[in-house]
Amino acid sequence: MDPNVFLPPSQHWDKTYQCRTSRRPVGVFTPMPPAGDAGTDTIDVIVHGRIRGSDGKVDQVQIQSSPRSDLNAEALTLVSTWKFLALVCNDAPATVDGDFVVHFQGR
Repeated sequence: MDPNVFLPPSQHWDKTYQCRTSRRPVGVFTPMPPAGDAGTDTIDVIVHGRIRGSDGKVDQVQIQSSPRSDLNAEALTLVSTWKFLALVCNDAPATVDGDFVVHFQGR
């Protein structure tokens, strides 16, 4: 496994918020695409989007970085189905931007 899988894709997660109490978003449903049969290589597509504070769903998705444009539509569709426990700021759910990495294996 590539050790860079555990590194944040950008500095978006390191923003400072003016919160007395806070909790970062926690992924509760973040499926990856099914593996292909073209080997063991992994292709990472980075999607930028927004986790809504109201329901933890991801919206306003767009491709941040992609080595293969043929995987972009699938990555956008998949991330749009992801669900999080939303960011909590000052004891209330809040909306936050973030980058999401989709791992395509064997594609």
